[in-house]
Amino acid sequence: MHTIDKIFELISRYNEMFDQAVESSLSEAETVLNNDPECQQGRYGVYGIVYEDDLIYVGKSDNVKRRIITDFLGTGSHTLKRKMIETDEYDRVTRDGNFKYLLVDSNIDAMLMEGFLIKKHEDEIEFNDEIENP
Repeated sequence: MHTIDKIFELISRYNEMFDQAVESSLSEAETVLNNDPECQQGRYGVYGIVYEDDLIYVGKSDNVKRRIITDFLGTGSHTLKRKMIETDEYDRVTRDGNFKYLLVDSNIDAMLMEGFLIKKHEDEIEFNDEIENP
């Protein structure tokens, strides 16, 4: 099997797993992540924020638990969540939004999956070119 075929097979498998991942409330994220033994090891992964049935944010991290907790549950204006979501939507997304995540085997897998999910959901994701990545 050629390398490109292996990549497509990997993305297909991860995509199916991500689609089947259970969505959890953002307000319960810390509890959900703390109860997942695989998250305790600081695993690579991709995650998404779902609001009103749309995947509005996709990200990757070398430690999914830490990223979700600091960027989406942290306080202060420096958090990615506050930069990403307009102020009037901030409370609604944190109250009614969900998240889902998928742990993967490597940083390369996480990058491939993040790119695939962004392309797959590009009509739902709100891009803001004025925001610098932290």
